[in-house]
Amino acid sequence: MFLDVYKSKQGFVSTWDENNHTAYAQKRSWEGVEIETLLGWANAAKASNWDEFLAQAKRVAASITWFYADTKDNIGVAALGRLPIRPENQHIQLPAKGDGSMEWQGFYDFSHNPKEYNPQKGYVTSWNNKAYAGLRSDSSNFSYVDRVNELIEPLESQAKLSQQEIWEINKTAAWSDLNARYFVPYMVKAAQSPKATPLAKKVAPLLASWDLRLRPDSEAKYYQGAAPAITRTWLNQMIELVLKPNLSENIYKRYTDTLYPVNNDPRSAQPASASKLIWNALQGKQASVPQNVDFLKGQTADEVVLKALENALTELSNQYHSTDPNDWKIPVATMGFSSKNSVGIPWADPSHEQHLSTYGNTGSATFRVVLNPNQVTMCSILAPGQSGFINQNGKPDAHFADQLSLFESYKCKDDAVSQKEIDQSTQQSITLNY
Repeated sequence: MFLDVYKSKQGFVSTWDENNHTAYAQKRSWEGVEIETLLGWANAAKASNWDEFLAQAKRVAASITWFYADTKDNIGVAALGRLPIRPENQHIQLPAKGDGSMEWQGFYDFSHNPKEYNPQKGYVTSWNNKAYAGLRSDSSNFSYVDRVNELIEPLESQAKLSQQEIWEINKTAAWSDLNARYFVPYMVKAAQSPKATPLAKKVAPLLASWDLRLRPDSEAKYYQGAAPAITRTWLNQMIELVLKPNLSENIYKRYTDTLYPVNNDPRSAQPASASKLIWNALQGKQASVPQNVDFLKGQTADEVVLKALENALTELSNQYHSTDPNDWKIPVATMGFSSKNSVGIPWADPSHEQHLSTYGNTGSATFRVVLNPNQVTMCSILAPGQSGFINQNGKPDAHFADQLSLFESYKCKDDAVSQKEIDQSTQQSITLNY
């Protein structure tokens, strides 16, 4: 078997447009410094203070966010990566020309990378959101509508939190309806309008009292309450009213292909891309991104929201053959650990895929580290298990899927941290001589 690989001056060719005699290559800022990046990553674990931490962070060419904490109550965050200096005539939302007129002018010094030490707010949080103000990206679709708000809200809710309260944020965020917090207030306001139907007025308190979480019932069969069903159906109606008339077919499909997790979903959920456009449209002149298209077609935000709500309630009444919101239940989405990675490449046999009865939007690797001056403790989850090894007979390792129950119950296992704990926990030691 032969595989032809093509490379231009800018990088490896990833796409061909034969009709227009054009090839597209991907230029990578980390190419050629992979080993330096690896060493910076490894040696960061040896850093004993913020300056030593940054010295290793400077070596990392990959774009990623690192977090710092020590036993002296210091915390910090740094956005890593070699950031290219692009020519002024290049618009990053479009491919750069490969004729030499848009070549990178070098890389910014690491001092240009955003970093913060002991922020005044007293915490650092991230969930693949915009790392700093002014960051532009060609594909990340950054917006105020972001799942990081599910972490920020409980952190801002009180001055101090216990270790357990901080850990519980993991669970509450994992069960959050990632679209709800932006639109439920609009729906409640619309439902209280004099123009609202009696059924709309009836659901207003249901929406207002909802904690915006997708909580499974006692049998893990349906989500509790009618609010999840109302919110999802309303969002679909808003898509029909606001987006469909204004977007081309391919763009419309891109923004509406995934709104919520589906059964056996292995992905980490985000707010719907459609929600970001709808949120912007509802802001009108207050929108942070100026509007050049009137998505609301001359109507007010309140009018469109109410129309979508009334349409949603009619749809739900027909779907469930009932006007009683207590009958409107959405089945709980299940979760899968896929045999393919995030770009669709197989990394295991499908027979070894793992499944859970309830979808949880949390990391498969989760750590809780407590840094006290006299003691450091850690517990972790690495679902489905800490070993991915499968022997030649197809038998998985004993630790292949033994942490699924921890993952599903939002618990963690204690880890050995001190030398004494490590020695006591060690089951086997192998010395490599080379």
